[in-house]
Amino acid sequence: MPASSGNTPKPPRPGSKFRLRLGRKGLILCALLVLAALGATWGMLAPSDKGGSDGPTTTVIRGALQVTIKERGEIFAEKRKIITNEIPFPVIIRQVVPNGTLVGQGEVIIQFECKELIDQITRQRLDVTAADSAYTQAREQLNLKLKEADSRVGKAEYALEEAIQNQRKYLEGDYPIKLADADNTAQLAQRDLALAEKKLNFKLEVNQDPTLNSPYSANEIETDTLNVARLKSGLEKAQRQLDVLKKYDDPRDRRKLEVAEDDARLDPIVALRHE
Repeated sequence: MPASSGNTPKPPRPGSKFRLRLGRKGLILCALLVLAALGATWGMLAPSDKGGSDGPTTTVIRGALQVTIKERGEIFAEKRKIITNEIPFPVIIRQVVPNGTLVGQGEVIIQFECKELIDQITRQRLDVTAADSAYTQAREQLNLKLKEADSRVGKAEYALEEAIQNQRKYLEGDYPIKLADADNTAQLAQRDLALAEKKLNFKLEVNQDPTLNSPYSANEIETDTLNVARLKSGLEKAQRQLDVLKKYDDPRDRRKLEVAEDDARLDPIVALRHE
């Protein structure tokens, strides 16, 4: 590309009008040329002294005189594109159109070849393929982890709900039923014992009456006595079971259910969900 400076005149644009600057000698030369042309024209058109005609004549009229001056110069393109190699690799020109060829938009005018660039593009494509494969694998692992997390969240929430329901079930169902059963067992044992003792006492009182002549045998009295002793043992057992239920079983079961609920609430996933 030619270098430009402030002293170098710019070439005229195609089709534009410009004024030719001439010096003093140029003006004199132009004037002489005009006079010579006028003299030649007058000589050809002036009438002969012999009264005859030497050739064709014409009428002279006033008008603009065209003067053609040949000048040497250079033609520059109004718009031009400098093609350079801007890649940091050595290239080889594989194909180029001859100088001065007229080309249209979209036509190839020059084609470069760079083996290092092709190798670099191939390596980058391999890197992109590997990165895409790694991304796909990571996305699949992420989806799997998300599914596992959802499953764990569901299990943790189910464990908490189950712990709450178990505690409510015990307080509103299991314990009142156990307490009622134990209390009913103790009350039934106490009534059975009271009836057995009343029956035994009645037989003893009857046998002590001399007028009745001991209607109940010793075996019957012994059987009733053993029955009273068995009922007393059953009553004591029922009362102990009732006491154990109230003093030990119920507090232990309550603590177990409360700990289960606390453990379910302390699960990190449940804690995050309820923040």
